[in-house]
Amino acid sequence: MKLLLALREPYFDQFVGEEIFAPAQSCYSDIRRVDPAALSSEQWQALFSDFAPNAVLTCWGTPFIPSSALPTLGHVAHLCGSVRHLVSRDMIERGLRVTNWGSIHAPVVAECALMLVLCCLRRMTRWSFSLHRDHQWPAERSQMARTLYGRRVGIHGFGQVARALVQLLKPFGCPMHAYSAGVPQQLYLDHGVTPSPSLEALFASCDVLVEVEALTPATQHTVTEALLRLLPCGGVFVNVGRGAVVDEAALIRVAQEGDLEIGLDVYETEPPPADSRFFGLPNVTLSPHIGGPTSDLWRNCGQMAVENLRRFARGEPLQNLVTATQFDRAT
Repeated sequence: MKLLLALREPYFDQFVGEEIFAPAQSCYSDIRRVDPAALSSEQWQALFSDFAPNAVLTCWGTPFIPSSALPTLGHVAHLCGSVRHLVSRDMIERGLRVTNWGSIHAPVVAECALMLVLCCLRRMTRWSFSLHRDHQWPAERSQMARTLYGRRVGIHGFGQVARALVQLLKPFGCPMHAYSAGVPQQLYLDHGVTPSPSLEALFASCDVLVEVEALTPATQHTVTEALLRLLPCGGVFVNVGRGAVVDEAALIRVAQEGDLEIGLDVYETEPPPADSRFFGLPNVTLSPHIGGPTSDLWRNCGQMAVENLRRFARGEPLQNLVTATQFDRAT
């Protein structure tokens, strides 16, 4: 069995390391390690022809794997989440077994969403400007801060992150509504969430809207200016999903009016340009795409990927397989 470690430096040490990798190392007779960033496109293609790996360990920045690698290639163990940039749906349908970090990311991305919601309700960016920048103790500060308890929360998207967020919100007693095209209504109800019939109904019925929908051709720019204006004055909009799900130019226009509190961890262009009009707005809380998994969980991702490599070599069932259906709904 041949194994290709195709991940950029220093991801191997950050996610895996020699100790975690050891159980898989003994299962493969030939292991080759490459940094894809050091290879040309032609060299990358030739690698699969010349080495013909049976399994590949991948991470952020690993290039698209050529379909010609099949049928020799049987397993791609991806250390991260989305695999749409890595393999095609057709390759999965033809029998390629692809695994990823599964649900490891969901609780911590949900945690990030909750952090941004609370920061928006408490107007933390305003206070940071006043205290850090202006060295002033703000007047009437308590009148501007609000609580999450009892707020109506809308969730756009209902994947693993959304469902983890529902659990975090339950102690706050928030009535929760959600919408995502194609999700069975019973799934919402099983999690104690009311399904909304449309995005318009979702935005119109909440005080706080959390964006966690996957980015696909069908969802790009689905959050329009008209939808954002359905949120009440003083409402909260938080995006920890994908920046391009939102019409960012429209979001900037709405943000500049100051009637919404906005929290962003993702952007249409990352990093945002230096002259981004989000910068400096007191009603906008920004974080630099740190939703998760946080770096202290990367080794968990590595352990899961190595376990799948070991299982594949021994002909055992794999964990967190990406199905064709999951591929279609993923970012």
